[in-house]
Amino acid sequence: MSLFYKALQALAVCLLLVFTLGPIYWIAVTSLRPDSEVMQAGGGLLPSVWTLEHFRYLFAEANVGKYLGNSLVVALASTLLATGLSLPAAYAFARLPYPVKLAEHVKLWILSTRFIPPFAIAIPLFLFFRDLGLLDTVPGLILAHAAFSIPFTLWILQAGFEDLPKEIEEAGLMDGCDRWQIFTRIAIPLVAPSLLCATIFSLLLSWNEFLFALLLTVNKANTLPLLVSQFVTDRSLQWGNIAAASAIASLPMIVFLIFTQRYLVRGLTAGAVK
Repeated sequence: MSLFYKALQALAVCLLLVFTLGPIYWIAVTSLRPDSEVMQAGGGLLPSVWTLEHFRYLFAEANVGKYLGNSLVVALASTLLATGLSLPAAYAFARLPYPVKLAEHVKLWILSTRFIPPFAIAIPLFLFFRDLGLLDTVPGLILAHAAFSIPFTLWILQAGFEDLPKEIEEAGLMDGCDRWQIFTRIAIPLVAPSLLCATIFSLLLSWNEFLFALLLTVNKANTLPLLVSQFVTDRSLQWGNIAAASAIASLPMIVFLIFTQRYLVRGLTAGAVK
């Protein structure tokens, strides 16, 4: 029976790899196929002719550099803003003596905003940004992404602060530190795994976000997800260009996650064991 279970586990792992790595393989192979071969049925697992024509088109004619630059600026700036605002708020919820019911209601309200479907607030958000003159601007998209990320980063960071022993901070108070020094010199360094986890999630949310970019931008502040969507038209699906644009959009985050996955696991498990 043990051999049967091992074979069953191996089969499950193989199926999981097919479902997870299959789309990545399709993107990589399709981006390197010529257009004449992309639309052929049964084209084989590998291209008969390897080509970089789709990537040349993206860099020479589609101006992919602009989209990539906007995505980097928006993702980094919105992540910095979201984590910068979430850090003191999370520490306040975890340590300061708020009335229990008030604190729980406020935390629940902030977290519940993350569960609202983005399309439910699409029209009010568009009108709000229009009145502020932030449509089709990088700062406007940064604010939208940061507001969308804050509830989740706040939740992760609060769990990290609550997992810290209060005795460490009490020792700091006895040594003459004030509350701000305890927060900056003791608490923040000790929740570094949770902080990095929140940073990773905020960065991923902003990098992959599509609806706000579609709603709030026209031309100047377009990001990579919008570039991919431009190759889906009412006349055709440009699969080669879609795959090449998807590869360019996916590669930075794949490499980033390879180097940060261990911190992601540590941050997610913060506060799980008392």
